[in-house]
Order: sequence, then C-alpha cells, then structure tokens
Amino acid sequence: MLCILKLPSAICLSSLKILRIQRVSFSNEYLTGKLFSGLPVLEEMKLENCSWGHLKSVSISAPKLLSIFEDDEQKRKFGNPDFCRVTIVGDRLKEFDYNGNLIDEYWLLKSSSLEKACIHSGCDGEIVLRMINLLKGLYNVEQLTLDSYVLWVLMDAYGHLHLMPMFNNLTDLILVGICIEFSALFKILHKSPCLNTLNFSEGINLTAMPGEENNDWKLDPVPPCFLSNLKQNEVHDFSALEDDLPAVEYLLNNAVVLDQLIITLPDAYKADFECTTEVCRLLLELSRASRNCRIILE
Repeated sequence: MLCILKLPSAICLSSLKILRIQRVSFSNEYLTGKLFSGLPVLEEMKLENCSWGHLKSVSISAPKLLSIFEDDEQKRKFGNPDFCRVTIVGDRLKEFDYNGNLIDEYWLLKSSSLEKACIHSGCDGEIVLRMINLLKGLYNVEQLTLDSYVLWVLMDAYGHLHLMPMFNNLTDLILVGICIEFSALFKILHKSPCLNTLNFSEGINLTAMPGEENNDWKLDPVPPCFLSNLKQNEVHDFSALEDDLPAVEYLLNNAVVLDQLIITLPDAYKADFECTTEVCRLLLELSRASRNCRIILE
C-alpha cells in the first residue's frame, strides 16, 4: 500500500546530501518537479517501491548528484496510459541502478561522467524501446551489469537494434542470470570494442532462440573486443554440461588476447574430487586462441 505524498508549496532542502523515499505515490507534477530540482548539494538518491502516480513528466536535476538507485516493483501492466516520462540530468552522476519493469520511460541526459550502471528488468518484450532509450544514457559507462531479462527484452528489438549506442568506454560487463539470450548479448559485445572483462556471474548457459538448437548461437563475425581487448572471462557455477561447455569453448577459441579464464564450480562439485577432476580434464582438452591464456579453477 502506497502513501500519497503531498508536498508543501515551499520546499527548501539546501543542505540535504542523501534522499531516500519509500512506498509513496507522487501526486502533484509541479511540486514534485520543484522537489527534484531544488537539491543543490544532493549526492545520493534512492527511490524504493514508489509510483509516479498520474504524473506525465518529471525531471530530476541535482548538480552534485553522484548516484541514483530506483527499485520499482509496481504491478501496473505495460500499456497503462498513466505512464510517466522521467528525465534524469546527470552532470556528475557516477552510478545508476535501476530495478523494475520499465512501466515508465527513463531518459538519462548529460551522463558522460557515468562509471557504473546496473539494470534489472522484467522480460516483457513490449518495453524494448524504453530499454534501448535507457541504454542510450549509459553510453559512456565503464562497468555495466545486466540481468538476463534485459537480454530477453532486447531479443525482440529486431528492427531497433541499430538504435543501440556504442559503449566505447565499457571495460567490464557483468551478466546476472542463468539463461543468457545469445543474439542480444552478441549485439552488445559488438557495440563494446574496449571490453576487458566478461563476467557470467551465475553461469554461462547461452540459450538459443525458441525453436533453434543451442549450437546455433555461434555467431560470425566475432566481436571486435575478442580480437583486441578481452583479457579476462569469469564463469561462475560452471557445471561442464552440454550447454555451458560449448560456450566456454567458443570463448577460448575466439578470444585471441585472453589472459585468463576464471572458472568457479558449484559447491556440490567442489566437494566431489572425481567431479572436479573431470571438469579439469574437459577444460584442459579445449583449444585456446591465446597462447598466454591460463585457466584458473576455483
């Protein structure tokens, strides 16, 4: 149950550095805009389980804002006419974290200082344009964390992938989730020429599109970062099954400057010596494009 936030006509928060708002529904567009534009020294903002209500447009502009976190678990369905366009002006923004279903539109402007971003989203394909617009604001980010649902959303972007930005400064890409949709991932990799580290934090089950065999995901051409900058791959919860072993093999065969592949085994494997030995054998049998690549088993 959300509380209706009724703001006073006069708002003065000239010394506020941290703002955290939970479980409220904003009710007045003018006063809400006045609140978010009257925070001259604000450095950190958290909006948790809030709703923009019937607001049509909101601008968040705090000249010293360094980080913004929004956890949006609204239950409204996509297509509701009462969505809000949220514009965030981030002249000094260093970190952006969004967790929600993109019921509303988010635009990041002047975000060239952004260093870290994390996007967790629902998997409704209808939000694909909103997802692309959000990613456009992350164009200069150095570390990007995406959950698997983001990739499933982008899978439906067939006619819109040309709108995705280049991530020319992206060096670290972290993927969260078990089933990673391959076509969207490869599109992001092709847009990230300087990628240095690729981290599959919950496994490397690269899933083919419905109706296709999983071995069809080996795409050509190889992403440019595989040929020039990708130095480290991390694969967690590696089980050496039919889905993840071919994916690791592809990475090893195509990442020509790779220095190390870090493999983390599930706890059940670590407790089983025979299992660990078999995984080692399978990994050592894989060919490597990089002569300097070390495989580290943890």
